[in-house]
Amino acid sequence: MALYNFKKIMVVPTAKEFIDITLSKTQRKTPTVVHKHYQIHRIRHFYMRKVKFTQQNYHDRLTQILTDFPKLDDIHPFYADLMNVLYDKDHYKLALGQINIAKNLIDNVAKDYVRLMKYGDSLYRCKQLKRAALGRMCTILKRQKSSLEYLEQVRQHLSRLPSIDPNTRTLLLCGYPNVGKSSFINKVTRADVDVQPYAFTTKSLFVGHMDYRYLRWQVVDTPGILDHPLEERNTIEMQAITALAHLRAAVLYVMDVSEQCGHTLPEQLELFNNIRPLFANKPLIVVANKCDVKKINELSEEDQKIFADLTTDGISVIETSTLTEEGVIQVKNEACDRLLANRVETKMKGKKVHDVLNRLHLAMPAKRDEKERPPFIPEGALVRRKAMEVDAPKRKTERDLEVELGDDYILDLQKYWDLMNEDEKNDKIPEVWEGHNIADYIDPDIMKKLEDLEKEEELKEKAGEYDSDEESEDEEMQEIRVLAKQIKEKKQLLVMASKEKDVHGPRMPRTATKVERKKLEKQMGGLGLDMDDKDDSHYAQQARRSRSVALKRKRETSAPPTSKTRSQSASRPPRDKSGLRDPKVRDNVFKLLNYAAVKFACKATSYFVLKCSTLFCSLDGKEGKEDDEELPERHEPAWQEGGGGQTCVRPQTQTPPGRQEEVWHQRSKIKLILFSFSGLLRRGHSFVKEWLLCGDIVVFVSSSCTKNKKESGEEHEIFLNEQSGPVIL
Repeated sequence: MALYNFKKIMVVPTAKEFIDITLSKTQRKTPTVVHKHYQIHRIRHFYMRKVKFTQQNYHDRLTQILTDFPKLDDIHPFYADLMNVLYDKDHYKLALGQINIAKNLIDNVAKDYVRLMKYGDSLYRCKQLKRAALGRMCTILKRQKSSLEYLEQVRQHLSRLPSIDPNTRTLLLCGYPNVGKSSFINKVTRADVDVQPYAFTTKSLFVGHMDYRYLRWQVVDTPGILDHPLEERNTIEMQAITALAHLRAAVLYVMDVSEQCGHTLPEQLELFNNIRPLFANKPLIVVANKCDVKKINELSEEDQKIFADLTTDGISVIETSTLTEEGVIQVKNEACDRLLANRVETKMKGKKVHDVLNRLHLAMPAKRDEKERPPFIPEGALVRRKAMEVDAPKRKTERDLEVELGDDYILDLQKYWDLMNEDEKNDKIPEVWEGHNIADYIDPDIMKKLEDLEKEEELKEKAGEYDSDEESEDEEMQEIRVLAKQIKEKKQLLVMASKEKDVHGPRMPRTATKVERKKLEKQMGGLGLDMDDKDDSHYAQQARRSRSVALKRKRETSAPPTSKTRSQSASRPPRDKSGLRDPKVRDNVFKLLNYAAVKFACKATSYFVLKCSTLFCSLDGKEGKEDDEELPERHEPAWQEGGGGQTCVRPQTQTPPGRQEEVWHQRSKIKLILFSFSGLLRRGHSFVKEWLLCGDIVVFVSSSCTKNKKESGEEHEIFLNEQSGPVIL
């Protein structure tokens, strides 16, 4: 079975896209750098490779186009004539020929320039030859712009053509426009052809498929044909003529009996006689469509004679209606049977059948005498046959019941249910909603109760229970109703008046600030108003704002940010206040921190300490020396010569009880000072190890003194002065 799949044809790019694709691929797939040490033969080979690669790309793509497109001389005559009708055979062949010539020209250009490049004596000359070769190839392809665009349009249209097999079993529909051809193909196949109440709805060939006698059949719907000479027919009509001329099919000529298509029966008969030569050697059936509107026996005698003459000529005439499907199946079966018989007869007349018949021999026994010899059937088989015979009538199927009852038929599958209790077959299936049976929540006597309630309501209405009793009211009740109505109207008026009244007066903006009295008097005096003796004048203490503003805690000013990227939120308290909640302690801390005038004295060789009581304390603020020793005793300062000057000796006496509070108070101050100035006191890798309190002077020793200076070590002095603050020497 020859099938032509035109959807696999490669997309034909435009000339510009063709050039861009090829040159881009050449740039990506071939070397791009010529180094200094390359010899001339390597440079020649470098540029030859680019020219050959470009030529091969053009050659492969153009060859693919020429191979994919069908050649009119090699395909079936049906497709050859159809392409001639749609695309013009001459134009099609000319476009393919131009592409073939361009391919050969590109091959010759590449060959010539590769030969010239063998004689290139420099890098520049080889490069210019390569540019010239690629430029001539691109120029050749640019000239094929119109041919490439035409072939792309042909490819797109070919991909939309239906796949028609010219050699398979086919039913072909033809006739005037709007006679019911598309409706017929929709009924007998799975196709979905557009059907509209105007002519030439179908503008091209449509194919549908069906099964008959376990064989696959195709039904072709052709566009409508008008009765005029062949030369005057347009492209749409020529598609139908091409299909009639080349497809071996059973022809169904459709006629509109009701003449609703706009053409009379004589005109339709004239078209039939005009295209009758195309029906030669093909099964032919005349389909009298739209019999639901008018039947043949309801026509005039002249019109009835038309169909009678066709029947006399041996042409089958079948009345059909695609609306009621009357006669549609009959037409399909008869057309298929006649086509099968015609195909067998055609094959028997061919030469190929003799090769098969020579191998076959059909033996026909000759009759010997007049004696009857009936077939022998064993008695056991006869007994089984009798046992299988049943006198009961054949059970009607659902299809038989549907045909018999017509519109009154209702499909009831519950009667076939196999239940223990046959009476339960017709029970209603309970409806379940969210796991609950709806029938459980319905009162079975609800309808009876509703009827009783309706009857009771009717009796009450008849008895006048719902009649209005306004007339029976006394005068006092009527006065109360009138008064209530007046009160209601008065309330509505008051509400409307309150909405329109501005009870708030003029409002000041919320951002307005209070104006001082002196400033106000000065401004008003500058405007010419006498502001003398205004002591008794009344000034508003506070301007009325738009609404009462609740007093809120004043936002505390945050510390200035140390960097642009990280700044402290204004809603958070500063870090120096977050740890000290007592106001007194906080004041003392800030008083000590505000002292300035800080400087380092790192290279001192001698240290002098004033005469005063001395107290030794460790870094953590506990009593005693390091390693939890006892608190050193109070003593008078002793001095020893060492290093470059005098050094203070560790105290030996104990602190008196009366000075215990003063000592702790001083130690707290010292601890706070050292905590605040720990960053200033740190030098290198050393840190504060211990310090001495000598009256108003603090002497501390860093840990580096024991490592670097064995005798005296490194010391700093801090002067506690209330006016100038602590000073580190």
